[in-house]
Amino acid sequence: MTTSIRDASVSLQNILTQRLGADPDVLASLPPGATLTVSIRSPDEMLNTPEQGISLWLYKVTRDEHLNNCPPRRVSNARHRPPPLPLRLHYLLTPVLELDTGLSAPEFEHTVLGKALQLFAEEPVLRGAALVGALRSEVSQITVRLETLTTEEITRIWDALESNYKLSVSYEVTVIPVDVRSEIVSGPPVAILANEYGTAYAEGPA
Repeated sequence: MTTSIRDASVSLQNILTQRLGADPDVLASLPPGATLTVSIRSPDEMLNTPEQGISLWLYKVTRDEHLNNCPPRRVSNARHRPPPLPLRLHYLLTPVLELDTGLSAPEFEHTVLGKALQLFAEEPVLRGAALVGALRSEVSQITVRLETLTTEEITRIWDALESNYKLSVSYEVTVIPVDVRSEIVSGPPVAILANEYGTAYAEGPA
């Protein structure tokens, strides 16, 4: 499941495109004849394209500590495989509209953010046909949660982008397992013996 991060991004990209791309309020806030694009580029990268819509930028990946202690999986009598690496994905969702369109950027931003917030409030869990790639067959669901950032965290994100702040929200997506390829080889059992003096020692293969 090494493609799980990509598949999660595409799953989110698809549902935003399907739901918001056909929304009459969103379309009314776009230039005439334009369509809504949901891009996984950063906001500034998207501004350098003709695309109008939403930047869904993955800005941080963290380990899910709550699921990090799962036991290894047995693949044979002598081999175990470490459990998939549980991850939390953090996305910055930013409306992007070219300034030379003559339309109201604040109106567009407010409309798009309101629709996105409504979508994931009503459907915080994606499963089945809403997932793509390996996620559909190997992960039962992913959860999308609005994430509250402090002013300091927001500042760090936009400083890293070397860009001026834009109206945006952060979402945390869980759980995206990434398979660990290595296997643990189990050795033969070790016998614990005692000599005539009662001293215990281990006996294993030479």
